[in-house]
Amino acid sequence: MSKLALDGHKLLYHIDRLLPWLNGEEVYPIYASLGPSRLCNHRCIFCAYGYLDKNKALLEKDLAIRIIDELAEAGILSIFFSGDGEPLCNPHTAEMIERAHCSGIDVALNTNGVLMTPKVLEKIMPHLSWMRVSIDAGCEKTYAQIHGTKESDFKKVISHLSLVSRMKEESDFPVTIGTQYLLLENNWQELEELALRLTDAGVEYLAVKPFLKHPSITFQGGLTITEGKKSILAHLAEKHPIVYIRWDSFEKYCKRSYTHCLSMPFFLEITSSGDVYPCGPRLDDERFWMGNLKTHSFKALWNSETRRKVVQVLEQELDVSTCMPTCRNNACNEFLWQLKHPPQHVNFI
Repeated sequence: MSKLALDGHKLLYHIDRLLPWLNGEEVYPIYASLGPSRLCNHRCIFCAYGYLDKNKALLEKDLAIRIIDELAEAGILSIFFSGDGEPLCNPHTAEMIERAHCSGIDVALNTNGVLMTPKVLEKIMPHLSWMRVSIDAGCEKTYAQIHGTKESDFKKVISHLSLVSRMKEESDFPVTIGTQYLLLENNWQELEELALRLTDAGVEYLAVKPFLKHPSITFQGGLTITEGKKSILAHLAEKHPIVYIRWDSFEKYCKRSYTHCLSMPFFLEITSSGDVYPCGPRLDDERFWMGNLKTHSFKALWNSETRRKVVQVLEQELDVSTCMPTCRNNACNEFLWQLKHPPQHVNFI
């Protein structure tokens, strides 16, 4: 738990990419988020991607394998199988995960856990650095209401997490088993109940974070954190070792020390249709579309004029106050902004 860094950033461990970027050179990304599926077996009430056209369904296996090989050749170090739907809705996701890991790329998976069957787990467990299961309630009824699914899915997910823990212990797989909980007005009082269940299941951490509203969705049920609730959350984290409150996400909510987005050279988002964007919250926004990997190789796309125009928009025109609060790139942007805008007298360290 002491080495788990869910807040902040890890760019300092990639000086070989930072220095050329700081000198104005082009660099290839460190991290890619790959969406195997725009389909989802749940209809979460807070889903940031609920507004998207769901007709663009599944990433074809052959295209996915080519993309992964090209990302490896370009020196991408990690792939997060997540995206704008449930990754395991694609029957070929396990093969994609194996291909990425065997290509020397670190691999992670975000899932709601329902389709994490024993057969699937046998295929993916040896190849994952970590997995994260979204589970946002402490009981069946609330879970079904929030996730837009059957109450029976709750126990199914808990059972799958128990199986993951047993498989890890028996085979000494290196995967870190994590879960995530978005605090809402109608679920925050069930956090301790879930912590007890997940502890019994052998889960390594339960990350607790605020609901981050995408501008295109209407859901407004995020929890308002009062001093009283903050004290309760802090007490829960002390009482239950697996609970990890992401305080930075709460305390920096809608607070940014930078005015433009600089992190795009180090990140990219690939959708189930092969489209490439700088980040998840900008999916299907034509202003931030960099190209499509069905018609371009990754290196050709990355070095294209279309991508350079998106970079210009992000670094010079985009007002980040219009972005989702405390986005995934936020901590990196704060750091990169400081590098690009140093204070006076930097030699007096």
